[in-house]
Amino acid sequence: MHHRTFATLLLATFTSLRPLAAEPHAVDAPTELRLPAGIELSASATATTFATTGNTGATAAAAWNLPSLRLGASVTAVRGDGYLAGYQVDELQTLGATASAYWRAQGQDGVRFEAGGAVGARVLAASAAMAGGDDRGLVVGGELEARAVFGRGRVRGVLGIALPLWVAVRPSVEPDELSQLTRGGVEIAVGKDLWATAMAEVGGAFGYDGDGAKFRAGAQVGVKWMPTASRSGGPSARGSIGAYLATEWRAFGLAGHASHGPGLSAGVTLFGGGLKLGILAHGRPGPINPTTFDTMPVDGQTYRGKSSLPLRSDGNFIGLVAAPVFRAGPLRIELPLAVGQAAYGFFLAGEDRNTPDGRRVSEWENELFAGKDSSFAIGAEAGVVVAVPVRSWLEPYVAARYSVTVGYDSIVRDSYSGPSLGLGLQVRP
Repeated sequence: MHHRTFATLLLATFTSLRPLAAEPHAVDAPTELRLPAGIELSASATATTFATTGNTGATAAAAWNLPSLRLGASVTAVRGDGYLAGYQVDELQTLGATASAYWRAQGQDGVRFEAGGAVGARVLAASAAMAGGDDRGLVVGGELEARAVFGRGRVRGVLGIALPLWVAVRPSVEPDELSQLTRGGVEIAVGKDLWATAMAEVGGAFGYDGDGAKFRAGAQVGVKWMPTASRSGGPSARGSIGAYLATEWRAFGLAGHASHGPGLSAGVTLFGGGLKLGILAHGRPGPINPTTFDTMPVDGQTYRGKSSLPLRSDGNFIGLVAAPVFRAGPLRIELPLAVGQAAYGFFLAGEDRNTPDGRRVSEWENELFAGKDSSFAIGAEAGVVVAVPVRSWLEPYVAARYSVTVGYDSIVRDSYSGPSLGLGLQVRP
């Protein structure tokens, strides 16, 4: 799934919501909200692509909705392309289960905010053994997620972010997936307490020392039985302490070249919205950025008969962000400062990923470039965000930032610093 398809779905979501009736209260006054109550059941079909490969599956889930807490469990079965022990597998069967817990808060104008996460495990089985002789795998982990559900009528929109973290424990212990995902979709009432659902997600995915997916996009369609409470419930998401989430698409000028990718942030607001504290992440997935960097292996080595190799690049940043917020007429101005970890690298692409001896690509990259095909660094960025509130809870924005990488050193670049320009949406329930 291309990122333009995802953007189109989000645009359709926002434009399909019916206009809200004018409130007799001030714009920031809370309004009544009908929250899901009691037992919730859902079933859906899924499709995921990793840029050049993909798989399909099905998910069944149940949840127990309390006034301020949502407890859930799910089971998922997937078949198709995937990754096992750092190798791409054409026929991989996966069975997984998760348990989840989300804090829920009511907002204004029919907005519900949820933040929490899930933990679980996946069992993998390949149709044939990999080069290392393995055909079974076990992965454990989960994800952190924040999402907003908005709309009072028969159509509701969903906007969210997620940070999956999965670790393979069999056949070896190593990171399976570290992702930064933007999610969005719709819920449409088709009967009493019965909803049709459609969701999409997109973002970078990293794991197995660069031998993982690098990019992930997916879609999910299904049905949900979801009774709602007769009156609003749960704590308020507004006041002196509130919550926010933001998702954007960035154009980067990092490391002296143009690229693009998703960005996201979520956290709390303090002092009536005058200060934001949270998590900020962004990435530039290699499969959707075609720029190559001609690089010579060290010590006169050659690879598949070539002494110069066209490498692609990918990487990401994740850290903590603080942003004072000011009002300037109809605009909201933010001055974010983020500090965290940056990791960027360069990798063999295309047919060059078919190694001559069947070993993992990362093993060859480490030998060809003396372990300097990638590098970690202390990352920091600062900038300005200009938001235009179009509803009391919804703010499209434009952001200009500059990022620096302290201690970065790879065979291709000794810095991955540079500017970025982002367009995004922020929800403040």
